[in-house]
Amino acid sequence: MSLFSSLSIGASGLSASSVAISVIGDNVANINTTGFKSARPTFAVQFPHPQGTLGGVSQMGQGVTLDNIASMFTQGSLQATESALDLAITGKGFFQVSDGESDMYTRDGTFYLNADGFIKNSLGLKLQGFNVYDNELSTTLGDLHISTAPIEQKATDTITLDAILAADIVFDDDGDGVADTPYTDATKDGTTSATTVEELSTTADFATSATVYDSLGISHDLTIFFERTGDNTWNWSAVIDGGDVDFGGGNYGEEGAALEIEGGTMTMDSDGNMSSFTSAATATSWSFRGADTMDIEFEMGLDAAGVENGGGVRMAGVSSTVTSLDQDGYGVGNLSNVQVDRDGAIYGIYSNGEELVLGRVAVALFGAESGLERQGGNLYRATRNSGPPAVGIPDTAGRGSISSYALEKSNVELEDQFVLMIEAQRAYQGNARVVNAANETLQELVNLV
Repeated sequence: MSLFSSLSIGASGLSASSVAISVIGDNVANINTTGFKSARPTFAVQFPHPQGTLGGVSQMGQGVTLDNIASMFTQGSLQATESALDLAITGKGFFQVSDGESDMYTRDGTFYLNADGFIKNSLGLKLQGFNVYDNELSTTLGDLHISTAPIEQKATDTITLDAILAADIVFDDDGDGVADTPYTDATKDGTTSATTVEELSTTADFATSATVYDSLGISHDLTIFFERTGDNTWNWSAVIDGGDVDFGGGNYGEEGAALEIEGGTMTMDSDGNMSSFTSAATATSWSFRGADTMDIEFEMGLDAAGVENGGGVRMAGVSSTVTSLDQDGYGVGNLSNVQVDRDGAIYGIYSNGEELVLGRVAVALFGAESGLERQGGNLYRATRNSGPPAVGIPDTAGRGSISSYALEKSNVELEDQFVLMIEAQRAYQGNARVVNAANETLQELVNLV
């Protein structure tokens, strides 16, 4: 091998060390870049050359060449932010974004909602996900669009009640074996002859109130009264203010007068659990003023056929109390905030207290993420080496989960990069010495000639 080959070998070492320093420099420069993944260069022997020796044919390397610059897709730490659309993936996968013609992939979850309702990144690329159609999440991937329009009102259809009725309530004060009836004898027809809601509250054994909504989205008070009528039997009655009711033809109830809209009985077994339930509408064809006719279903544990439903009223040796009361109506609501769950579901939080699913973020998974090609702007492009993306719901099938109000920081470890930089510097100095030695030897040869 000639001395010129030694110069070439040393020069290849200088080039390789320069590449290593450049990669390290790029890593350090992007230490604060959101979602950045550090790179690592690998090198290979260059063109081994056969050499004749006494022991046969041997090989000698001709220097070093760059083999690959691989991205290291280890998890970066999460940094809390103040925006619900700042998203981070914990685990494997990428956000898919699109310019309408081609798809790109990124770990940078800095997104915002534009005036048209699309979720975009800082480059204007649209986040891909599953949109909502007819209140159902689609399974077709597309530009994620969030509706910012107010939601329309919904009239109350169902009231679900979980409660405990006190088992020590006395229902026979005079001891004649017949239940006292100050509650059940009261007229509850919503007219001037009816007792008032306040009076019922003082005579009933237990009462609880709920807010219900009519078809116009106007809220009204509804009170459910309970009266014990035997060892294991109770009457129940749902009452509203007669002054809120239109009986038709401009015939309104009396302000403050109790109007019973539904009532019935319930029977408890020896363990205090409901064994039977009856319900009957007592105010037919009524509506709140200006609104559609109301028809409210009351779920307290069983229906009239004995089938279990969403509620749960029982009797026990404690004070009467409500554990849960829910109704499905609401007024008009404006979008006040959004939140994103770990499975990518985007919920709209409305001023009326409702939460509705508005869409779902998708996560793309690759069989060989190291085969992705780096692009500018924290983006990657799929290649044959990476394979096609498998896009689906976060936190499923190996895909990472979503964290809202957070961004993934760079995975660059500064200490490690400094150690690698020292190694690269020393390698550069060593190769420079090889070039210098070959140069001096050549100079000596020239001087001899």
